Amino acid sequence: EESYAVVRSLQTRDLIIPVVGDIGGPAAMAAIGSAIAARGETLSAFYVSNVENYLFQSGAFGRFVGNLSRLPRSEKSLIIRSVFGGYARVQSGFGSASQVQRANELVEGYAAGRIRSYGDLVQ
Repeated sequence: EESYAVVRSLQTRDLIIPVVGDIGGPAAMAAIGSAIAARGETLSAFYVSNVENYLFQSGAFGRFVGNLSRLPRSEKSLIIRSVFGGYARVQSGFGSASQVQRANELVEGYAAGRIRSYGDLVQ
């Protein structure tokens, strides 16, 4: 109940912004960045579910990281992802796991060549 109240409070103050769009494309992330900048804010958390796996499969992961690198962010900005299947280190009885990574770590790791596959990203 307490966690729900926190999330609901964020949503009612328009601090959670759901976005439907291609985060590896030219428009969705630019719109997110514009909205954040217009508020004078930085990215707190970006939930990507398991879409990064599909971005790697389609060759669009680099475009996503480029888009992410242009968002107003701080050292505390986070990427939250869901990991399924053989990549997930899960507790017995669960089929997925959540991972949290600093956005700057993702951008810098990709630029340095440490992240070249989905396995590199989630392992």
